[in-house]
Amino acid sequence: MAKHRNNRRRRSGGKRKKRSNGNQRPEDSGKLYFEGEVEKALPGAQFWVRCDNGMHVLAYLAGKMRRFRIRLLPGDRVNLDVSAYDPTRGRITYRQRTPRAYGASAA
Repeated sequence: MAKHRNNRRRRSGGKRKKRSNGNQRPEDSGKLYFEGEVEKALPGAQFWVRCDNGMHVLAYLAGKMRRFRIRLLPGDRVNLDVSAYDPTRGRITYRQRTPRAYGASAA
């Protein structure tokens, strides 16, 4: 008789590891977190971003933002994950909502 694979015993004998929530930021990950404003759009989903502390970062668009086709324009406020090893490069993880007047005339 073939056993079902869910009936296998765990060899470790310990508890199962908890899955990490993607929304939480681990404190010891070696990343720096900044907010900034997009200054210039470059080819390949890259952007020059001026952080609130005055730094300029060359940042690329995170995979989830590419997947859901979130567009960025110069002037948008964004959240950045910056590497502690190279603080001139980063990843844009969130576009903050800003009130815009779409279709409004400048009269």
